[in-house]
Amino acid sequence: MDASFDLQPVFEPDTIAVIGVSTSNLYNPGYIIFQRNLIIKGYSSRKVFGVNPRGGSIEGIDLHKSLFDIPKNIDLAVLCLKSSDTLPVFKDAIDLGVKGFIVISGGFAETGPEGKAIQDEMARLAIHHGLPLIGPNCVGVYNPSHVNTIIIPNERFVVPKSKGNMAIVSQSGGVLLDQFFCKNYERDIAISKAISLGNKAVLDEVDLLDYFEHDPATDVIGFYLEGFANQRGREFLLKSRETNKTIMLLKGGKSDRGMKAASSHTAAIASNEAVLDGALKQFSIINVNTEQELVAYVKAFSLFAGSNKPFFTNAFNGNIAIITVSGGHGVLSTDIAEKYHLDLVDFTDTEKEEIRAVLNPVVKGIAGLGNPIDLTGSCNDDDVVHVLEVLMKNPRVELVLLLILPYPPMLSMSLGSRIASVVRLHRKPMITYLPWLAKYEMIKEPLNEANIPVGNSIEEAILMAKAVQMKAMAMKRAKNNKIIDAREVLISDYQEFTRVLDEISKQREKKKRNVISDTDR
Repeated sequence: MDASFDLQPVFEPDTIAVIGVSTSNLYNPGYIIFQRNLIIKGYSSRKVFGVNPRGGSIEGIDLHKSLFDIPKNIDLAVLCLKSSDTLPVFKDAIDLGVKGFIVISGGFAETGPEGKAIQDEMARLAIHHGLPLIGPNCVGVYNPSHVNTIIIPNERFVVPKSKGNMAIVSQSGGVLLDQFFCKNYERDIAISKAISLGNKAVLDEVDLLDYFEHDPATDVIGFYLEGFANQRGREFLLKSRETNKTIMLLKGGKSDRGMKAASSHTAAIASNEAVLDGALKQFSIINVNTEQELVAYVKAFSLFAGSNKPFFTNAFNGNIAIITVSGGHGVLSTDIAEKYHLDLVDFTDTEKEEIRAVLNPVVKGIAGLGNPIDLTGSCNDDDVVHVLEVLMKNPRVELVLLLILPYPPMLSMSLGSRIASVVRLHRKPMITYLPWLAKYEMIKEPLNEANIPVGNSIEEAILMAKAVQMKAMAMKRAKNNKIIDAREVLISDYQEFTRVLDEISKQREKKKRNVISDTDR
């Protein structure tokens, strides 16, 4: 647990040894990882080495009976062994000068004292030698150009789009594969790198935050955590102050039962929800509460974040204007915007006349010029584009939500390109809703290319708008907080958080005493 660990052997290894490769079981984790990395390395027997005590071969590549038989220095060792067999091989790898480790297997601290003792000894050795160790009990690392230790068979593995600007750090391998990989794939969200932490015997969220802070390919860092190790929550918050990158956290184990499940899942020490929420807000970390929020926030952040795609700092009030061609969609969007505390701008009579002036003669007499602006099914591309231009120039409008319903006969498939041209001219965020159907790809594609988020539902689109507001507020808080020394603020906050925790503990103890008292009666 030291930020000085060199993680390059983990994320960008030149040579990889996979230990525990079966020659007969195609679903053996070692077999899957060995075969997959052969593809990445171009089936090079000088880059990827498999170890099986009985030898053998896979796809024409000979396996080695021992680590000591490998003729090359190894950057990364991936261990896919029973927990009881892992420690001796781990020691051999250290003696051979291996530079980094991923332990895929379970059966360690999450199972009880015996497994914890093995894990603790591995951690002691890794820390003593200054070697990065991922896991145990994890699915490992995904960096498409260098290494992929995800243990899911190829026919079930949803490969996320690469060359994106978002890194993923997940304590759970299942959440990484489902809530991040699958959902990102469905929403056309590309990633830079991903890692499953598992039991966090050595490397944890603080180390990975430090690594991705300095990774030029990453602008957004998404975390799924079930708890912080002792004292590491404080360090995580402090480290978050040192980066301008967007950090978001989906936290498992918030309820009492969730905390219990988390502790048995990955040996986590779960944190209290009230304390966590206050800490994240204070330190400009985006707190994600649901799967739906996760998808929407990731989409918005991945498109808006980065030096060439900056966030818009004037959106912290959440003042939004909505354009629709359907009155019913306008009503639904109004209700959902209020649910997420976004404020619809109340247009003045002068502003309404500015909107009316740019409409075609037919729509001019029937359009609803309140907010939402209902252009009706009689509108054409010009009406949408011209109204959008008016809203982009209105200083009271911070965000624009455009509900693109491609059903009116006068709307064309080139509407997406025209919208993108308008948005490029203005530094004001716009979110769109468009049904995700193949026949509308001609509209959606130019929006994606212009970094305009496209929601698959009205609620998803409004959550994206909420994400922009939350980020703007976080940036404002971060700017104000930096006036005071970060460590002083942190100490002050933790005094308050500790007080809250103590109060919660007292309340729980009181409830327990009441239950015992009632039972005695």
